[in-house]
Amino acid sequence: DAREMMGSFKKLLPYAAVIFIGMIVASTLTLVLVIKSTDPSRQADKILRSGSRMINEGNLSQGIETLSVLSGYFADNSQLLDKFIHAADVIYEAELVTSEGKMEKYKEAKRIYEQIIKSFPTNDQVLNKGVYFKAADCAKELGLLDDAIKLYDGVITKFQPSLIVARALFEKANTLVEQGKYDQARKIYADIIRDYPDSEFAGRSYFKLAQSYRAEADKIKKEYNIQ
Repeated sequence: DAREMMGSFKKLLPYAAVIFIGMIVASTLTLVLVIKSTDPSRQADKILRSGSRMINEGNLSQGIETLSVLSGYFADNSQLLDKFIHAADVIYEAELVTSEGKMEKYKEAKRIYEQIIKSFPTNDQVLNKGVYFKAADCAKELGLLDDAIKLYDGVITKFQPSLIVARALFEKANTLVEQGKYDQARKIYADIIRDYPDSEFAGRSYFKLAQSYRAEADKIKKEYNIQ
């Protein structure tokens, strides 16, 4: 009768609960195994190919959104560092974009480059692949000269003296000239000539020194309306 059926049903409830919990545990374990068996490098390659294709086809926003997934999901994986850099480079080097698109690409490339620098500030690959310099270029394109100087300072303070550090000093001085800070720039040009006398940046610094005086004179003439 109904009472017997209800009693039987109650007896079965614990077993049903065990079966249900077992199914959940099995599903979770399966998901974990799938995630663990997934090759992050292959995933990153797929994202890179997809985002690069979109950008090459002129779909800049879609491409940026796709490539941003790479830095979002794998940001702390040092084994994928070259792929993060590649993703930012694809955005940075994107061509055939509108003036509005140019600002978008520089903004997003700068964001990813700076994320890389934050995660791997003293990594040789970050230095040798020009991540600091590309981020600074993006900052300058966006009119963020102070940001560019901070990025050059990152190279100057975090790495041993080398031609790359000389380049960072040179670019910093050039940026200071753009800001009208001629005295600070000249001091750096002089430091380059003293510390890296045999480098190409020493010769270029001599030229830039002379040019800075001319630029300052032109600025004074303009300010005071001197003919």
